[in-house]
Amino acid sequence: MAPGEISVGNPPAYNLINAGDMDTASFGLAATAVALRRFRLDHGTYPNALDELAPTYLKTVPLNPYTGRQLEYVRQGAGFELRARVPRAPVHPGDVKIAGVGSAWEWKVPR
Repeated sequence: MAPGEISVGNPPAYNLINAGDMDTASFGLAATAVALRRFRLDHGTYPNALDELAPTYLKTVPLNPYTGRQLEYVRQGAGFELRARVPRAPVHPGDVKIAGVGSAWEWKVPR
């Protein structure tokens, strides 16, 4: 820090917003994983794309709150991988949310 600068940290409201984004990402993953399982029970296989889940299994396909894009979904053999990328470190007010940067919360279902 330069002389005369002060650090105030994240405002409390921002921490609540970040926690809400994390909850939204995890709930979206869980809801999508359940919808994928229901689709497989009805059709014998997982869909090729998440768009096939709406509107029968999901009202709309959840978006990753950090990227504003659909969750990442890949069919893997008889299973699938589903992930939401999240920032590596806490995002600070004014930071830009960048797709594909950071770690990911993942669901991997082998069958």
